Amino acid sequence: MFMRNSGLIVICLLCLHPLFAQDQKASLVIPIGHTGGVSSVDISPDGKYWITGSLDQTVKIWDWNEMEIRTLVGHQKNVLTVAFSPKTQTDPDGGQYILSGSSDRSAILWDRNGNQIAKYFEEKQDVISVAFSPNGEELLVAFRNGLILILDYQCKERRRFQLPGSELCAAVYSPDGKYIAAAGSQKTIAIWKSTGGASLHTLVGHAQTVNSLCFNADGKFIASGSKDGTAILWKTTGSKEKTFKHNSEVLSVALSPDAQTLLTGGMDGVMMVWDVNSEVSEKYRCSKRELSTLRFTQDGRFIVCASRTEPKTQIRQLNGKIFKVLQGYTSAVKALALSPDGKSLLIAHADSTAKIWNMSNMAIRNLDYPDQLETVAFSPPTATDSIGGTFILTGCEDRMCRLQNIEDNTLITKIPRANQAIFSEDGQYILTGNSDGAAQCWKVGVGELNPLSHSERMVTALAFSLAPGSKAFAIGSRDGKVVFWDSLGANPITINLSNGSFSISSLAFSSDGKYLVSGLKGGSTKLVDLSTRQVVNSSQSQGLSDISAISFFPDKPGSKSKTHTILRAAGKDIEIWNTKTRAVSQFKGHISDVKSIAFSSDGTMIFSGR
Repeated sequence: MFMRNSGLIVICLLCLHPLFAQDQKASLVIPIGHTGGVSSVDISPDGKYWITGSLDQTVKIWDWNEMEIRTLVGHQKNVLTVAFSPKTQTDPDGGQYILSGSSDRSAILWDRNGNQIAKYFEEKQDVISVAFSPNGEELLVAFRNGLILILDYQCKERRRFQLPGSELCAAVYSPDGKYIAAAGSQKTIAIWKSTGGASLHTLVGHAQTVNSLCFNADGKFIASGSKDGTAILWKTTGSKEKTFKHNSEVLSVALSPDAQTLLTGGMDGVMMVWDVNSEVSEKYRCSKRELSTLRFTQDGRFIVCASRTEPKTQIRQLNGKIFKVLQGYTSAVKALALSPDGKSLLIAHADSTAKIWNMSNMAIRNLDYPDQLETVAFSPPTATDSIGGTFILTGCEDRMCRLQNIEDNTLITKIPRANQAIFSEDGQYILTGNSDGAAQCWKVGVGELNPLSHSERMVTALAFSLAPGSKAFAIGSRDGKVVFWDSLGANPITINLSNGSFSISSLAFSSDGKYLVSGLKGGSTKLVDLSTRQVVNSSQSQGLSDISAISFFPDKPGSKSKTHTILRAAGKDIEIWNTKTRAVSQFKGHISDVKSIAFSSDGTMIFSGR
């Protein structure tokens, strides 16, 4: 299917069982990196994994080799804080669970496979900090209004603390779990006993809001960073040891395990590395602004830093040199296609590349092109290729379509004067279109059959009939017209669907070839009975969002009844329209407009890209 505009990036796979289940969540997100700034980072106790929370509303799990392993989707707003569970007797390596907090006022407990275990929701306040108790038995969830809750693993409250008269900015456990420290706009730091809740100390020294707190490994020292541009090193007994002056507001602090090195991250995007004894510092620019997250790895050999303004996490050596960068694949999705056997996904990106992924979430092939791709397709099963998927067909903005062998990337042929291309259902023909309003139908291995010219305005959508033995196809254009040919260019019939008001963005045939559905800019979907050439049903997308992709729901093999249920991409949502009942169901999960969709061959999965 053909998409005209690229969007931001995410690929979701949604389960369609039962057919019209509401509020389904993405069961798999192909790793392509964060699309918003990184607000929080944590490292698993064994040092093998990282988690990042982002303003794109997701949590991502990475391994030490910079490979994104999994994306956790469940929050509805910015993820502000994340934490790994510690080592326990039942989890000797640690990291079995993940806790995340968001400005959607919820905290979610996950397992490392991405399953939600429990959720806590507070009606009025953002979640600012989360943590596991060092013994792994309890959860700490701190809210902007100063409320700190200690929860069990069912997110049931056990006890609470209140930071008096303050907007909370940070809350942490001491390494031995005996104390909880919290700070915020009150300019002071409160330290309580974690069990009974008795107040131990109030640390006074900052002139403005305290943004960040951290203990060193043995819990004898605590560091704080403030809007007043300073970081202070304290003994947890209550005495102030030293003050360090940053060049801007301090957003983040970190102490090395031995408390000999202090890191400060500022609003200016600069990290300062301080020798605590000599108070000498080195400066390193880590981001353009707002270096909001800093921490040491457990062994103290590396520094982790991230900014709310950038979708990546840096791992640096102590000398400031970048060692690794966690950023995934960050180019917009232009189009996607699923292989006939359902085992591979082909994704075209806006940086003139394509990637082939297998269903275990790993990229298995990278392909480069001279310009952005507009369409991609796998070859269907044929007499000589019973499984299908041996070839890929691409349409490129350099006005050249390419047929390639997927096994060795051999270029089989180029088709000029076209930037869109699709296979016929039997794989014997290729239909191409271009921005001049011209289209061609090609016999695979033979050459051009019928040069077609149907419109003075650009071709914007192509579709071959899915009916067995049929060679009918249709072409949509920017002027809102669809031209239908009943057999390889014979008997063209023009159907005007919008009187030039809205362009045709996508087309699809029903499995029996009797109906054609079109998606239009402006949000309209129209169903045409090809026997009468008349529009017999229509539907408007929710919120009047443009339709960017469309498809009939696959009928069950051997079924005599045709569902004529239609899948469409409408703005940020995926919608299912039952043409008989006129009911519309929605699937949510993307945070910007969906540009491409595809079904698995058995109709149980939807793939969507933005």
